[in-house]
Amino acid sequence: MLIQPRINYKLNHSDYLAVIASYVKSGKDDVFLNELFKGYDILFFDKARNGLRFILENINIPEARIGIQPLTCPTVLEAIYLANCTPVFIDISDDYSISIESVQKKLNEIDVLIITHTFGIHANTLKLKEILKNKILIEDCAHALLSTNSYGKIAGSDADFSIFSFGFGKFPAAISGGFVCINNNKSDKYILSYTKSFEHPTIKKQLVNIIQSIVLPILNHKFVYTFITLKIKKKNHEKNSYSLPTKLALKISYLNSNKLLFFHQLRKITRNLQKQKNNGEILIEAIDKNSFISSCLKLKNSNFFMLPVQVVNSNYFIQVCLKNGIEVGRHFVKTREIINSYGYNQGDCPNYEQLIINLVTLPTHYNYPDDKIKLLADIITNYKPA
Repeated sequence: MLIQPRINYKLNHSDYLAVIASYVKSGKDDVFLNELFKGYDILFFDKARNGLRFILENINIPEARIGIQPLTCPTVLEAIYLANCTPVFIDISDDYSISIESVQKKLNEIDVLIITHTFGIHANTLKLKEILKNKILIEDCAHALLSTNSYGKIAGSDADFSIFSFGFGKFPAAISGGFVCINNNKSDKYILSYTKSFEHPTIKKQLVNIIQSIVLPILNHKFVYTFITLKIKKKNHEKNSYSLPTKLALKISYLNSNKLLFFHQLRKITRNLQKQKNNGEILIEAIDKNSFISSCLKLKNSNFFMLPVQVVNSNYFIQVCLKNGIEVGRHFVKTREIINSYGYNQGDCPNYEQLIINLVTLPTHYNYPDDKIKLLADIITNYKPA
């Protein structure tokens, strides 16, 4: 049976035409994005992690202590380390966002707080700002474009800085890249530093990007994925070795083709957002029928980038889905294996350690096939742990 990959690596014909057109177009700022983040300056990067590192290297706090939840992308921890900062691990709440109570307890141990809107679920930024007072607040919105809080305010519009990603697997998926929103009150020195450090990408980098835009979607086509890619991923995971990244100077750049592809994706973002929400609602309806699976209660305002659930006997559930041709996963699984390298000690974040045991993420992205969503809903409805 062919396996449907859970992550979005698909580009359609109009996306590829946008990439081709980018070589004869300029990279002007997008009106939609500027309207979305009024009061912020926007800087583009080849990768969102480099945007985070850039911010941390320019905050003028030597060896800053960065409050961060352990349920995060490994690249966030790497960016903190490469910026010569130290992560301070803060526990999470049952909605997978950073715990307000834990922030209050560790407030004197941090200089900067990174709020992660995990899986597109908007964290309580207003309350956290109130607690932090004058300390720097960064919103990690890699999962959260167009997610909102209960007041309708979008993710990324409350902090001093916010980070977004639009690489493959994100919302939207535009090969590779990210951007940073900087509060206008703080932007001058950052824009100056960015301008001085910017390097135009080499021909080699542009060629590699073109190859990736073709090869990665092929590797994630369900036929190739089933017989080749999945086996490669399994082998890489079994290596189970990790070393800290080498500290080299940050090079700032971005590819105009990816930026314009992102702008192209923004033109259909409303439709794609609705598709994700529809997919999520179908799965939640199935979850509500099964006492062995539960979803987060704060999903109402999520962009449904993916759907996190707690499953009784999660390993068995993953295998049941796989036998039916559906890949579901343990997002941030690599982080669980490397956080000790960044100073995490067992027991530092007990709720995190409990939640990750049965945490599974379900695919809901806008390119996910309708028949597979229905099949996954049927699997959820009828699931019984072994």
